[in-house]
Order: sequence, then structure tokens, then C-alpha cells
Amino acid sequence: MPDGTSSSPAASAANPHGTSAEAADALLTPREAEVARLYKARWAASAIADKLGISISAVYDYASKARRKGIDLPLQDMPGAPRKLDWRAVTQLARDGVVQKQIAASLGITERAVSKILHAQRQAGVNVPAKPRRGPAPTVDYEAVKALYLDPLTLPTREIARRLGCKEATVHDALNAMRAQGEHIPYRCRTKAAIAALPQKVEAPTVVDPVPTRLCMCCRKPADIVDPPRWFVCTDCKERDGAPIITRRAA
Repeated sequence: MPDGTSSSPAASAANPHGTSAEAADALLTPREAEVARLYKARWAASAIADKLGISISAVYDYASKARRKGIDLPLQDMPGAPRKLDWRAVTQLARDGVVQKQIAASLGITERAVSKILHAQRQAGVNVPAKPRRGPAPTVDYEAVKALYLDPLTLPTREIARRLGCKEATVHDALNAMRAQGEHIPYRCRTKAAIAALPQKVEAPTVVDPVPTRLCMCCRKPADIVDPPRWFVCTDCKERDGAPIITRRAA
């Protein structure tokens, strides 16, 4: 029967303030001790879950149990909150072309924390790539793509991508790049083939009409006499009818 002088593990757990750090560590299970160690090392909950092969909710549960047993762990929603020490490493890895997911895995922080660090660095004027999430542009052998595309079996682009171990969009990009370089690679789409078969639009030379042709007010022939101003008449009408015809037509 327990008395007031004896202490049990349950009593120590119920009174964590009266328990030393060594005694509190002794109360932890191996899994709780491992989670607490990684928590103190500022690992993200997702990284701890991946390392131990458990769920994120289980990580939070083990951390909560460790706190109740007297372990001093940081109380925050994201255990992998970035430290100032990690900023230089994150920036250098981003400059080296490493994607954010790999940066987070190598430093033991969340991908969101990496994104926040890079955003803060850009706001501070540090030269950081604008889109570090993207890796290097995918490359593919153009000659292999061309050979498979022009094969008599008429392989679809999806099958070409599967054989070359790349994405279908990479195959289309390679075909368009070869067409831009002058390679004769026909389109399989009827609409695109018809558009490509159309003659190239040639701009006609611009011909400037020096003087617009004026017509006679009587016979509608080209006029060569202006008398009075803005009244046009040809020589024949001028010699036959005289000046009054112009006045009469104008009236």
C-alpha cells in the first residue's frame, strides 16, 4: 500500500516539476526519447515522421507525452521553425540549383520553412533564384525522338516518352525545337498539318499613289484643269463649253 514517503513512476509523471532532468529522461520510452531528441534538434514533425516511419499525429502524441513527463520541448505548431543558422545553408543550396524538397530533407526542416526563408532573403535583397523549386530543364536526345516519331509504326508520343524515360511534354518540346531549327517533321494533327501547309504570308510592297486622279465634272474623264479652285474639268469640255459650264455644274 503506497504511503506519502514513497514515489512511484505514476506519481513522478503527475508531478513533473519535482522531477530532475535525468529522472525525466529515464521515464521516457525509447520512441518518446527519440522524438524528444529530434524535437530538441529542431526537426520538423514531418521529417521526424519520415525518419521513424510513423504518422505526424503520432509524433505530436509522443511529444505531448514527453512534456507531461517533465521534458522541456518547444511549444509551437511547426517544430521545424527555421533558425537563423539555417538561412545561409538554405540560400547556398538554392543557388546551387537544389529544389526546396531536397533542401528541407537535408536540413531537417519543412518545405514551407524553406520557402519562407528564401522569400525573406529576396525581400532583404539577397540574390536568390526566383524559382528554386524547379530543377534543371529536362533533356532528351533529339535524334532518338525524331527516329521514333518518324517510325513507320507511327508510335504515339506517349509511347515515345515511355521508351525514352521522359515526359510527353518533353517529347513535344523536342519536336517543336527541331521544327524551329528547320527540320522537316510533319504534324500528325490534321489541323496543325493544314496550317503548316499554308503558304507563308508575304507582305506586298507598298505602292504610294503620287497624285489621286481627278475626274471631269462634265464627262467624267480625267481632269487636267482646275478653274476655279476645287472645280475640275478636262481640256475638251473647257474648249467646247467654256467657263460657264463649270459655273452651271457647280450651281
